[in-house]
Amino acid sequence: MDAATIERRYQKLLGQLNQAMLANNHQRVPLLRRIMAHLGHPDHYYHVIHIAGTNGKGSTGAMLGSVLQAQGYRVGRFSSPAINDAREQLQFNGTWISPADFIDTYHEILPVLKNMGLAAGDVSVFEWFFLISVVWFRNQNVQWAVIEAGLGGLYDATNALASPQLTVFTKIALDHTAILGPTITAIAQNKSKIIKPHTTVVTLADQHPDALAVLQTEALNQGVRLVTAKHTQLTITQQTLTQMTVDAHSQCFDWTQLTLGLGASYQLQNLQLVLTVVSVLQHQQVNLTNAAVRTGLQQVSLPGRATVLQTDPLI
Repeated sequence: MDAATIERRYQKLLGQLNQAMLANNHQRVPLLRRIMAHLGHPDHYYHVIHIAGTNGKGSTGAMLGSVLQAQGYRVGRFSSPAINDAREQLQFNGTWISPADFIDTYHEILPVLKNMGLAAGDVSVFEWFFLISVVWFRNQNVQWAVIEAGLGGLYDATNALASPQLTVFTKIALDHTAILGPTITAIAQNKSKIIKPHTTVVTLADQHPDALAVLQTEALNQGVRLVTAKHTQLTITQQTLTQMTVDAHSQCFDWTQLTLGLGASYQLQNLQLVLTVVSVLQHQQVNLTNAAVRTGLQQVSLPGRATVLQTDPLI
């Protein structure tokens, strides 16, 4: 079948998916867990890093994916929303899922739903993307999957995941207050419900105090460790529009002249979190060399985050 025909079939399939937003429906995650069980628990085939938060999920996920890939791991990334094409949300080693793989994986899942007495339209578009990603990652023999929560945590499709290796929280602020609640505490409580037994929780040293208190309580309730990098000090020593060089020190990490392939100063907060995650992984005996960390951070690319479109005049 030629590429144009496959593309038409892909676009037609996208158009048929149920566009409902089911972000506040408490019945969805149990349903998705049942579907995952019927699919043979695809998420048991690789290590998962589950990321939630308000700001910085995409950047944090991109940095972690790039670092793991630089080490030579086969890395899947599920993130949202897309900027140019819905396929951006599903990546393997930095490459989008192909229209053919998307269609094939959809048709691999569909009979399983039918056996459960479900129709394609019983699953929303975001849920379809999540299910396609976890099955496609298994089919690609992914070793690490970096999976970003869509909205909140408690009722988010990604909460159907089994216990991840790490549960990472970026900055928590006021977002989707109509759905998640009017305060930082309420929002953090919703997001914190992705914390599961047997994981390790990692968050920012400068997380909002109200959010940090909620995460600490939930980690305690689940009997898991929560890690933050105490006494963090990050200094930019050199900066251009497209990259910066940083000295980064804390109780968890000690880096000098670290080059990040993103130039915006706000990325320092995400970098601090990524370096904390790296430190935790290294303590867990995950093979992750300092050289791979340096290479991965230097090579990270993230379209749409302070991207330079042209230099003269600067846009």
